[in-house]
Amino acid sequence: LNLPLIQLVNCVVYPLQLIFLIPMLQLGQRLFGAPVLPLTLDRVLSMIRASIWNTIATLGAATGRAIVVWLLVSCLVAPAIYLAALPLLRLSLSRVSRRARS
Repeated sequence: LNLPLIQLVNCVVYPLQLIFLIPMLQLGQRLFGAPVLPLTLDRVLSMIRASIWNTIATLGAATGRAIVVWLLVSCLVAPAIYLAALPLLRLSLSRVSRRARS
């Protein structure tokens, strides 16, 4: 039951990852003082045409900065999610333990 539930949650949360991608990239740029990276499809395609390796390096560095922002944000959000889910988890545990005693 756990593995299918995990996969279901992954499928449900995946659109959130796409929604937060650009804001995390932008926050990373601000946090590290990096130059603004215009992320339009035309701009990225022109960067690739000019130099694919430079594009990989530029987008890779931006992704690294976004990962740092994600880690910082998750340190704040994870405890909040835990505290919000704790009553539900306790309720679930009490129901399971009552069924086990029956």
